[in-house]
Amino acid sequence: MTPGEIIMQILSLAGAAVIFLYGMKTMSESLQKLAGERLRRLLARITSNPFRGIITGMGVTAIVQSSSAVTVMLVSFVNAGLITFTQSLGVIFGANIGTTATAWLIYGLGFGTTFNIQHLLLPLAALALPLLFIRKAKNKAFAEMIIGFVLLFTGVLFFRETLPAIDENFALFHQTFFPDNFYLNTFSFVLIGIIVTLIFQSSSATIALTMVLASQGWLTYSAALAMVLGENVGTALTANLAAIVTNRAGKRTALAHLLFNVAGVVWVFPFIGIISNALAGFTTLATHAGNSIPLGLAIFHTLFNIINTLIILALFLPFSKICFALLPEQKSTAKRFSLKFLSINLLSTAELNILQDKKKLADFTKIISEMFTIVSSLLNEKVDRKFAKKHKTLRHNYKTVKETQQEIDVYLHSLSQEQLTPKGGAHLKAMAQINENLADMAATTIKMAQVIEHKNDAKAWFSQELRNKLTHSLQLIPEALAHKNGLADGGFSNPTDSPGNRLRLYLESLSQEPDALTTQIASNAASHYQQLLHLIVTSDELVSRVDAAALKLYENIPLRNNQTKNKF
Repeated sequence: MTPGEIIMQILSLAGAAVIFLYGMKTMSESLQKLAGERLRRLLARITSNPFRGIITGMGVTAIVQSSSAVTVMLVSFVNAGLITFTQSLGVIFGANIGTTATAWLIYGLGFGTTFNIQHLLLPLAALALPLLFIRKAKNKAFAEMIIGFVLLFTGVLFFRETLPAIDENFALFHQTFFPDNFYLNTFSFVLIGIIVTLIFQSSSATIALTMVLASQGWLTYSAALAMVLGENVGTALTANLAAIVTNRAGKRTALAHLLFNVAGVVWVFPFIGIISNALAGFTTLATHAGNSIPLGLAIFHTLFNIINTLIILALFLPFSKICFALLPEQKSTAKRFSLKFLSINLLSTAELNILQDKKKLADFTKIISEMFTIVSSLLNEKVDRKFAKKHKTLRHNYKTVKETQQEIDVYLHSLSQEQLTPKGGAHLKAMAQINENLADMAATTIKMAQVIEHKNDAKAWFSQELRNKLTHSLQLIPEALAHKNGLADGGFSNPTDSPGNRLRLYLESLSQEPDALTTQIASNAASHYQQLLHLIVTSDELVSRVDAAALKLYENIPLRNNQTKNKF
């Protein structure tokens, strides 16, 4: 081959890889749109039971079509405190098994002798075309899934057609660049599998390429199996690179994924020759001397991950202790978590990462509830030194609130740049406004503290009845905020019996004091309460709009309807 022909060959292979990867990306993201809400509920219910975690990991990975993407998503969840490190382990194990579904799909439709997908690709694309022009989001997502499927297998076909027939020059090349020692030679292909997977950022793409290379005679059975081992390690390294910016718990989750796959390579590698001979014999019989290596790779990929999972499950506690020993807990555990939208650049998991922001908003609400508790204590604090200390704590919390609000805004903006379903977009818009409302509530606590300080400086005294009403109202606010969090989690209830509605009952009587000075101060307090009530009820309404059934509960409730600006 001339240098020009070699360059064209390399570019053709790269083009086939691009078509495959884009097809996988399109299919994965459209499947997330179709199943996003159900997947979010599934991920939100992850427990410490590793067996349930394995099932969850298998299901999510079979849809997302990338164990790297699922692991990166898990890392971000652990980083955000949505799930614990221990809870993530089962999902990691399941993700490694779930990713083998892609290998079987590629083998069955791309290499199987009983069915040729090639003749159906163009008709499938034609059937998807009308769905693209239907405005309904689910129909469009379904069409994108079909187109992604078509592109994925078009990439596989181009791989097969682009690779030239093997000749004696390859044997000379192999002898020149690869060592004669069997284990050194095999290990070199493990490294190649790692490098190619890091480049593609997808083990599915690498295993498709490996199947094509092996079926065309470019790889021996043992070399192909070694590349599969490398692909498992490479996909774990991708998650570790993404986890660099996370906290210690997030890094530990990515490390567990890497250790899981490295441990598998360590125990399988010495037996690679025996395994390749056994698989060669079995698959030759199964395919009647046909194209047997792709079938062997699919079997090996599945058995490797299942057996490796069973081994690590049997050693679950020692395995988790090793991870903690390598990355122990930091001494300071009081530090707030930071929102991180992690991505492996190839696949978007924004639809599922909405869960992170729900967690952050819930924690945000707790900070503001604490601020109202401080305001309540200021109302009854008579010692100047203690009053000043509590007031300082309140201002410090307000600074934290402003930082958190900005962090959530940045995170929501990064999510809004990704492809989301209309419902996912509605979640983002609602959470953006709730985020702003919560910050306004925090600002109101500062104003209320100033009202109390003014009352103390003026030596004005509230009657016991008014003091009781103010104290009780301040106690109702954290309850109303907790009710809002319940709405965000999907627990809808009758708003007429909500704490926010009960808070409304105390507002009218706050300014009925006989003394003019206390009447003015109480009126100021009532004004701040009214503002708070509006913010709480508006937040509840925003959350309810995400769910049509919940919205019906709110239709008969009078709310001041201000125009909220959509940031995204």
